[in-house]
Amino acid sequence: MPRHEGFFREHGHLLRDRLLYLPNPTFGNPAWADAELRVLVVRLSSFRDVDRSSTHLVLAREIRRGLERAFVDLAFLPVPDDRALLERHGVPLLAGTQSHRTIEEFDLVLVSTSCLPELVNLPFLLARSHVPVWSRDRDEEWPIIVLGGSNAAAAHSTVTESGDAMADALFFGEGEDAVGALAAACRDTRGRPKPDRLEAMARAVDGLWPAGDLSRPVRRASAPAGALERQGDGVVPLLPGAENGTARLEITRGCPSRCAFCFEGRDRGRFRAGDEAGLLAAARSLKAATGATTLEVASLNFNTHPRIAGLLEGFHRTFALVNPMSQRVDILARTPGLVDLELAADKRSFTLGVEGISPSMRAFLGKRLDDADLWRCLDLLARRGVRELKLFFILTGRENEPDLADFAGFVKELRRRGSRAEAQPRTIFSFGLLVRMPFTPLAFDPVPLDEAAWRRISGRLKSACETNGFEFRVAMGWTDWIFSQLAALGGYRVHGLLETLADRGCVYDAELARPAQPLIEE
Repeated sequence: MPRHEGFFREHGHLLRDRLLYLPNPTFGNPAWADAELRVLVVRLSSFRDVDRSSTHLVLAREIRRGLERAFVDLAFLPVPDDRALLERHGVPLLAGTQSHRTIEEFDLVLVSTSCLPELVNLPFLLARSHVPVWSRDRDEEWPIIVLGGSNAAAAHSTVTESGDAMADALFFGEGEDAVGALAAACRDTRGRPKPDRLEAMARAVDGLWPAGDLSRPVRRASAPAGALERQGDGVVPLLPGAENGTARLEITRGCPSRCAFCFEGRDRGRFRAGDEAGLLAAARSLKAATGATTLEVASLNFNTHPRIAGLLEGFHRTFALVNPMSQRVDILARTPGLVDLELAADKRSFTLGVEGISPSMRAFLGKRLDDADLWRCLDLLARRGVRELKLFFILTGRENEPDLADFAGFVKELRRRGSRAEAQPRTIFSFGLLVRMPFTPLAFDPVPLDEAAWRRISGRLKSACETNGFEFRVAMGWTDWIFSQLAALGGYRVHGLLETLADRGCVYDAELARPAQPLIEE
């Protein structure tokens, strides 16, 4: 029996996320004693914040594909009330939702990181689960811990100058087939010294860097051909969250554009579009496996798929609601009938990445979007009576008076043109702060660190939006931004800050805790 089973039996009903810890037959797990490998998949954010993400589900699926009799479990950052309850009863924070077993009872731990501030939670969760934070301090009695995910290539703040790391290995690239091969190598090397096991795992797949080996070259793992079309294959757990009626299907990977700021477009490799027939078959399989009524179409820009018309029609034959996400403005503006097709598919909310607040800022960001295409698209949407319009921008900290004047003129003109429409959409201006990411051209751009200057810029933009009746949002606070920038470009010099923040109990839970700011700015 798990060591903390008594807690979950007697106090589990008090947990905010109590439904996660109830027996869930959709995991398809064997009995614990009969499992050929026991794998814990860890998300560094709370379930409520990653419910719309599918990374943990993809990892669970890939493990099951590789090892049919593996026991696969999930763990998330507990929400504050649950953290307090667990710690009062002496229960480690990293406990499997299905097994109720703690990290040391597993053979393999796969940690997924999706954003830079989340990295604060890695040493926090390890320490609060009584696990040594550094690989060098964990012997063969501990499971192999592998850190991967969409942010792994920027996770160098979890590594020291000597090559020691908070994880035993970092994985770079795409996980299809590789995750199953990693799990099999972990199973086949049980009982051997940890360095030997890591070496065998690194030989089994591309993309794995064992901690301590600074001289090892690593080639990013690439998914095999047809990976996008296989998304409907395999067992995926159904979780009790607000998104359990939604299935997700990735239709493209990578990006054909080369914007100077975009880490994801470079990290995901060459642009690939899934085969239309294969994606439609995958959608039908997802529907049969999940019973979902909504399909979320995942892509960096979904309208870059060359067969988007056939896909939208086919998806609607399977799902009651199809929700394509962000798309390129220029493609929407220049493709006759695309707006009408999306409206016929019941799309009423349009998300557009404008990025720079002025033509000169878009040029600085490498965003190839001119005013003619922008206005052509906005006018087209206004004439069609869309319900909601979300415009995304990136602030660089370099915006000057001419840029701010250009933006004020743009917002005023948008209001003027919108006033002629029968029904004006709810329009939201959302701003992110530019994090100069590694491996992008803007990694070499000096970082403006004057908080007052940033606030002056955002204040002017907020005034322009709200004066004209539009909503204004900033996606990231100052503390999150400055930590993200330090982690992105600070390299191994930042690992001490991660440990200090964890020691002080500073957690990233949708945002970094307020006490983190003075520690970061020291």
